[in-house]
Amino acid sequence: MSGSGVLASLIRENLLQRSIPGEAFAVRNADYVIKRMDRITLSSDSVIIGKVGRAVDAGRAILKRGEVF
Repeated sequence: MSGSGVLASLIRENLLQRSIPGEAFAVRNADYVIKRMDRITLSSDSVIIGKVGRAVDAGRAILKRGEVF
């Protein structure tokens, strides 16, 4: 995805500013990498959510809180 490296950088900066532990990075085949990581994953992709051990559904979490970014 064009600009994904820039997006990952912005996410890393925001995580640091808010003292939230986490990682953000850009890779060529994100689905492949994410499904093989042993990490809590934030996604709105139902295929990813179904394949990883621990996931937070980003869309559902935002809707539950009633917040729009």
